Amino acid sequence: MDAVGLGWDVKILDGLGHEDLEKLMALDVFPKFEIPSKSIKGKILDIEFEHPDCVLVVFPSGVGGFNVNYEKLSWSIEKFSALDWTGKPNSLSKEHVCWDIIYKTVEAVEKPLTISSP
Repeated sequence: MDAVGLGWDVKILDGLGHEDLEKLMALDVFPKFEIPSKSIKGKILDIEFEHPDCVLVVFPSGVGGFNVNYEKLSWSIEKFSALDWTGKPNSLSKEHVCWDIIYKTVEAVEKPLTISSP
């Protein structure tokens, strides 16, 4: 069953930028990844990193639309960097392939914070 069938609605927070998403998902606590010049194999912590794609808000259906002040939301997310990170990344396999083209594409489409007037 999907969210709508359970009485929920979803909104993508598309005004947030790449840096906001990294802070929100605590990905900014890890060292920056240097993209290799070609595909390589190795252990995940040495050759791979996570990147944020989007964030969704799930809320009860019938609430109606709502506006998001992305400037204030970004300012609030900025404070997440001061929190202590206690998680540990999971490894899904013993050996990984780092596809350089994927990371180069991710880097090329990083989005800044978008503040639009209502």
